[in-house]
Amino acid sequence: MASTNLQQFTQTVNAWAATVPRQQVKTAQRKLLLDGWRGVTEKTPVDTGYARFNWQVTFAAPAQGVVGDRPPSRSRGGRAVRQIGEPQAPSVSAASIPDWSVAYITNNVAYIEYLEDGTPRTRAHQMVALTVQELEASFSSSGPAAAVSL
Repeated sequence: MASTNLQQFTQTVNAWAATVPRQQVKTAQRKLLLDGWRGVTEKTPVDTGYARFNWQVTFAAPAQGVVGDRPPSRSRGGRAVRQIGEPQAPSVSAASIPDWSVAYITNNVAYIEYLEDGTPRTRAHQMVALTVQELEASFSSSGPAAAVSL
């Protein structure tokens, strides 16, 4: 479901981008990128913080690998373990975005799909699906002009 919504949303944004100046596109891309990163990060459940910490922003190609070593889980080990620090928002200025680039927000932890889609024993958190819906709603209801207001 999320990929279909994301594909449709991408088409909508691309159609809009073809009608406005390049700087406005870059500013909107930056806002959508940061809002998207913030959305998936804040919706990612926390046990040790490892999954939340591993949302990575890249251009041209998805990130490979994970950030840091996975600490023991509290839910499995039962003892208090150190949590990984809070994720830091990517430093992305409109000027740093390559022209007409594709931005990727990637998480490569082995269990991220289980957090997104759930399992027969765990609930789905739908971090990506819900964030895409929020971005679509913001872009559609407020109009593209609101997407570029920082």
